[in-house]
Amino acid sequence: MIQRVIITLIFGQSIWSFGFVRDYQTTRMISTSGAGTASILMVDALALNPATSAFFTDSLIYLQQNSGEVDPINSGRPASSPYNTEPSGLMFAITDGTTKTKGGGSYQKYEDNDTERTRYSFNMATQLSRSTSLGGTYHFTKDKNSVLGQEDDFHRIDLGLLTFLNGDFSYGFSLKDLGGSEDRKSTFTSGVQYVASKNVVLIGDIGFDYTRSFSGSFFYRVSAQVEFLSDLSFRVGLFDDKNTNLKGGSYGILWNGPKLSLEGAIKKSRMRDNLSGYLYKDERLTDISLSAIVKI
Repeated sequence: MIQRVIITLIFGQSIWSFGFVRDYQTTRMISTSGAGTASILMVDALALNPATSAFFTDSLIYLQQNSGEVDPINSGRPASSPYNTEPSGLMFAITDGTTKTKGGGSYQKYEDNDTERTRYSFNMATQLSRSTSLGGTYHFTKDKNSVLGQEDDFHRIDLGLLTFLNGDFSYGFSLKDLGGSEDRKSTFTSGVQYVASKNVVLIGDIGFDYTRSFSGSFFYRVSAQVEFLSDLSFRVGLFDDKNTNLKGGSYGILWNGPKLSLEGAIKKSRMRDNLSGYLYKDERLTDISLSAIVKI
């Protein structure tokens, strides 16, 4: 803690932003700006809502590569300050949807905010009824922060629920980081998904950090997916997050083949106000993600 205070006094940044690492997002999550708590998902259940994998029937192998760029860079950013490492990383996951209890595991290796992170995640979900499911995800994380000179190992548990009100409308919620192992990750998220037509799906999530004030940590994420052809879909998303002081938009594309699917996404983020945080004033962060999904 003393190290964080000293660095804050030197660089004039808020204490929470030092060592803060964004959760690794799948390509689909990047394309939807993080929305999807009430969607039927398999790989994304490892990072979003653990219950969403219970209705998935395929088994998958998943490989993803992420990169990022900050441009422009604030002229007042000291050369030796934090945030000089642009985000990058990879994720490998394998899931099984053929059994009564669905789930999978993933390996993530990425760098964000001058922190090298390695995370192993394991998800399980089961149907409580024909229309409702419950799931949980366990994460084991190893962090190494080059600015603070710290190395940390910690455990985290996420829980989630998903229910279908009818064939077109679903509702879900997640409780993340129940033990409070990470700063600003103890969130409650409530989401809905509405299938507006055969080719259009609308998604919306709202939430907050339940260890902080609602007004100071509220966030929302909205997205739409449009299917142009039987195997080609386009996604757009918007988000505004007081919890991390970021807002922006995203878009992505999915080609869904019989055995192989390919995804690409771009998300652009900026500070939502002038409060110091993950980015410096006037900076823009672009996240780029590519992934391949193989059905087995």
